[in-house]
Amino acid sequence: MKPGADCPGVDLSHADLRGVQLMGANLRGAKLTRANLYNATLKGADFSGADLRGATLTKSHMQGMVARGADFTGANMDFSRLAGAKFHGANLTAISMEASWAPKIRLVGATIKASNLQESKFYDADFGEAIMEGNNIRYAIWEGAHMENCTGCPFDW
Repeated sequence: MKPGADCPGVDLSHADLRGVQLMGANLRGAKLTRANLYNATLKGADFSGADLRGATLTKSHMQGMVARGADFTGANMDFSRLAGAKFHGANLTAISMEASWAPKIRLVGATIKASNLQESKFYDADFGEAIMEGNNIRYAIWEGAHMENCTGCPFDW
């Protein structure tokens, strides 16, 4: 696997991909269930429709990543860099995104339930049409966040 790889639908379940460099890679529809992507560089990669349930993405660099309709249920994204990432319609149930840097992240229509968003920075993020329920949002920053038609968004932060 290398930057710009074209691997749609590849099965990398349980793969140890720590520190991998996959900038601009096409991993649409890939299966990365429980894959270890700790400290990976995924800038501009396309994970649309991918299965990342239980994946470890801690300290990963995901700026500009596209993950439309992807399933991140139970994934760990603590301390990650997610600026400008696009998670339109993604399933982010039971994820941990503690202390992540996510300005301008796009979570339009995403489902974010029972997740740890504590201390994350969501400057100018877009939560339009998102569904949020039962999340830990302690000390999260929502400055300039767009939350139109969001169910359960913290309008009173």
